[in-house]
Amino acid sequence: TPSSMLMGLKDGGKFLIAADSTMIFDPSLDVPQFSKMGQGTKEAADLSKTQSNYITGFATDGTLLDLKLGTGLAISGGELVATGGGSGGNSILDSLGNGSITIDADGNSLEFDDLDSLRFTTTGGNEISINDTEFTVLGLVKAKQEAYYEITSTSSPQTFSNTYSDNFVNQGGTQASFTFLFPATPADGQILCMTWNNAISVVTLDGNGNTLTGTAVTTAVAGTRRMFKFYAASSTWVKIY
Repeated sequence: TPSSMLMGLKDGGKFLIAADSTMIFDPSLDVPQFSKMGQGTKEAADLSKTQSNYITGFATDGTLLDLKLGTGLAISGGELVATGGGSGGNSILDSLGNGSITIDADGNSLEFDDLDSLRFTTTGGNEISINDTEFTVLGLVKAKQEAYYEITSTSSPQTFSNTYSDNFVNQGGTQASFTFLFPATPADGQILCMTWNNAISVVTLDGNGNTLTGTAVTTAVAGTRRMFKFYAASSTWVKIY
C-alpha cells in the first residue's frame, strides 16, 4: 500500500491524500476539510511580502472569507494593533451589538496606565469621568462608608488631615483648651470637617498661613460638627456651618 497517492476524479466524488491523512476534499462542493495545519519556519521570500489589510476567517458553513480591517485597527510588524479612529475619530468599538461584556480578572489586577482621561456614561445620563485634575460624578451617589482621620492626642496643637476631609476628634474626655492647625497646603475647593466626640471648653483654630472666614469656632460640643471649604483665589477657609 503506498504512503500517498494522486487521484484525479471527474464529475464529483471524494479523494483522500495519504493513507494516514485526515484531509478530505469534495470537488463537487469545493470544500476542503482539515483537522490541523502544518508547521514550519517562514522563509525570506515570505517575510519580505507585504501584509494585506485583510484577516482570514471562516463562515459557519466553512467558506473561507477575507475580512477587511475596520477603522481603528492596523497591521504593524506582523501584529494587529488598535490605533483608534472610527466615525467619531477615536473609537475602536462603537457598540456592543452582540450583548454585554464582562471582564473577570480572576483575582488579578486590571490596570490602565498613562491615560489622558477615562469616562463612563450610561443611557440614563449618569457619568463617571477622571482626568489629571478632576474626578467627576454625575448622578445619584450611594456611599456606605467615608474614610476619616482620628485625632486622639491630648497634646496641643494638632494638625487636621490634608488627606481626609473628616477629622474625628476623639480625645477620650473633655479638654480645657486646645489648638488645631488647618493643613498648610490645601487644594482649591478642599473640604475640611471636624467632628467632635468630646467637649473642648476653649477651641483655637489656626489657618496655618491661610485666612479663616466666618463666625469663629471657640468651643466644641460633643456630638456636633463644623465644616470649612478652601478657596485658593483668596487663600481663605470659609466656614460653611
